[in-house]
Amino acid sequence: MFQSGGGSALGRHSAAWETFWNIRSRREQSWPQGWGPNLMNLVGLPSSHAAVMERTGCWFEPIGAGRLEPANLYEAQLAKRLKLAP
Repeated sequence: MFQSGGGSALGRHSAAWETFWNIRSRREQSWPQGWGPNLMNLVGLPSSHAAVMERTGCWFEPIGAGRLEPANLYEAQLAKRLKLAP
């Protein structure tokens, strides 16, 4: 899942505090060592690896399909911002 077509001179493929939410995949996923900084958030993806939830860094929270709430983080944040019911 974590691949990039960019060259090594371009730096890492992700920035700090980027959030990957409710990822669907046929294969189990793990923390992508070296792909981005250890300041990314991966929540709601299939994995047999243990959760890692460091308040100041790596956040890897495997949650099975259909069990993550909210399912759509963007819509939930927009509703909260607009003060609408999610």
